[in-house]
Amino acid sequence: MVTHTKLLFLDIPECYVEHPPVIPELTGGRNERFLSTSKKIDVHYDNNMGRYAVASEDIEPGDVLVTEEPFASVLNREEFGSHCQKCFKTTKAPIPCKKCSSVLFCSVECRQNSFFHTIECPILDLLVGSGMSINCFLALRLVTQKPVSYFLDMKEKLNEEDLKEITNNKEVYDPSDFMRLYNLVCHSQFRTAEDLFHRCVMIVFLIKALKKTKYFDGKGSSSGDKINDVELFIGSLLLRFLQIVQFNAHEVSEFCLMSPRSLDGSKNETLGAAIYPTLALFNHSCHSAQACQNDWPMYKDMDTSVMRFKCHKCHGPLNVNTEQLLNPFIKCEKCGEQTNILSTLKNLQNTEQTFKAACKEMDAYNLEKAEALLVENLKQLEACLYPPYRDYHLTQEAYMKVCLCQGNIRIRQPKTEE
Repeated sequence: MVTHTKLLFLDIPECYVEHPPVIPELTGGRNERFLSTSKKIDVHYDNNMGRYAVASEDIEPGDVLVTEEPFASVLNREEFGSHCQKCFKTTKAPIPCKKCSSVLFCSVECRQNSFFHTIECPILDLLVGSGMSINCFLALRLVTQKPVSYFLDMKEKLNEEDLKEITNNKEVYDPSDFMRLYNLVCHSQFRTAEDLFHRCVMIVFLIKALKKTKYFDGKGSSSGDKINDVELFIGSLLLRFLQIVQFNAHEVSEFCLMSPRSLDGSKNETLGAAIYPTLALFNHSCHSAQACQNDWPMYKDMDTSVMRFKCHKCHGPLNVNTEQLLNPFIKCEKCGEQTNILSTLKNLQNTEQTFKAACKEMDAYNLEKAEALLVENLKQLEACLYPPYRDYHLTQEAYMKVCLCQGNIRIRQPKTEE
């Protein structure tokens, strides 16, 4: 109530007050095994493909398939002055660290729940000044967000499970379980000695930095040159984490609007990196990298004089020059079947008008109406056309922008002239 009164008093437009995004419900309900996913998703494993997500039901545009808290996350150094270290929210009333001026938090609760910063605080300038990558920060964060006693208690369990058992048995896959993170792929068997050597050099640096903090809490060695068994164990975890984050981390971003209720000039900007144990299982493209395998052209090079219809039998591409449209029967080069494209052409007649109507709603920032029109357009185009096709990808890009508006949004405050 007090906050609401202040907002009215200051006459701040609602769109300048950055509310956290509402976490959507999973489409079709929650998966009983993979707690972060929809029932429309399952995860399989085989020796050739490793672990991979599959659709157990038809998936429609806009379906919410995964909602998951990160196991660990790291904010980019450039965002330290505007975003909370813990939850990445922007804040106009920051809560400072009690011992440094390098970071901020959005609330006392976030500060209290940031055990990692109590460890990193005295060495943060050293870590940033070293120029180490965000992957190195994320690997370190996987260690510093838990006390050393946590890992020592887990030591005997770390070799009990492997990835195959996790994905093929019937146990619940809880993304908050450390073993789910620990058993993500790191591809050690494919790494060169040089690769592992560089990582070990970084680990020596990180262990020596941690020895300058209270992390080892009397369990570390007092000598700066010697490493005892506890430090060696934490170093071995860091080596594994450095390999895991290379293949399993995801970018965290926010959608920036240049002005309230307008998508003009809007863009997605990187905030940092995070690791999600369930999302990391989604390694393979639904289209099996068709763009690379079939040497798709760049968008600007796509030939607008050729339409790529779908064969009614094998769903392969039918390349039709616009001059050939007078002949409704097109033979598929793949299966040899004749396809009558007249019905397809009729279905495509309204797609351009639908897309223009969606763009008009986007310009007016009527995002729900725009989303409905774009989903309709995507379904029409997907049923008729075979990518790559310019109109298809234009609709995809527009729909992606509407989806981004449903996440965390930051509005650039206009600069006042002095």
